[in-house]
Amino acid sequence: MSSRDTVALGPPTRPLRNFPACELTGGQPLHRGHRAGNGPWWFSSDGGGRFDLTPPRGTCYLAYDELTVANDGIAVIVNATNPLKSLTKKQVEQIFTGDVADWSAVGGAGGKISVYTRNTSSGTYSDWKELAMKKRDYAPTAQKMAGHEQIAAEVGKNANGIGYVGLAYIKAGGIKVVPVEGALPSVQSVHAKAYPYARPTFYYTNGEPAGLAKAFVEFTVSPAGQKIAENVGFVPVK
Repeated sequence: MSSRDTVALGPPTRPLRNFPACELTGGQPLHRGHRAGNGPWWFSSDGGGRFDLTPPRGTCYLAYDELTVANDGIAVIVNATNPLKSLTKKQVEQIFTGDVADWSAVGGAGGKISVYTRNTSSGTYSDWKELAMKKRDYAPTAQKMAGHEQIAAEVGKNANGIGYVGLAYIKAGGIKVVPVEGALPSVQSVHAKAYPYARPTFYYTNGEPAGLAKAFVEFTVSPAGQKIAENVGFVPVK
């Protein structure tokens, strides 16, 4: 997972008498995990726990804490032939929620808008709802793709297509990046917080990292590790 929402939950729907539990001390983070179509599943933990649920509900791993290891800018992309020059944040929200369904409503040449998104199991799917859609639902006609590469490919083939991709995919053929509120995603605009659709990316560890895990985390945030992150399309932390 790449981010967490704060969700107001009601009381448990079943007895928790035999559910594994640990006491929390002040200041310890509490995390909740679930798989699509299941949950929410209730737990408390000291931050180093793991609960194996009966099939098909899978396993919840509870992270001790999160470490920001890079940042990303999520670009709004359209077909390269689309004459659209820019969008506002409100227009982006309207397009992806289905409030606007024709390009003529946002200054385009006209034609039914085809929306491409990540699938529901993707962290980007939920991140985009929070960043760009005020947590509203996607348009019912939105087409869900398995990855950013697939979104770019579909938008590149569809003159009326629109989607979102991470910075690593903005050079794909047949697409162009649309400025939002006059800003384009870049290392500079993400660092300056000038681009509205930027997000951190995290590592999660099962307790305080040690051994090889600690060495890997330290390498990732080192200058050499951050250079690798930048080379593959992420924005370094600093």
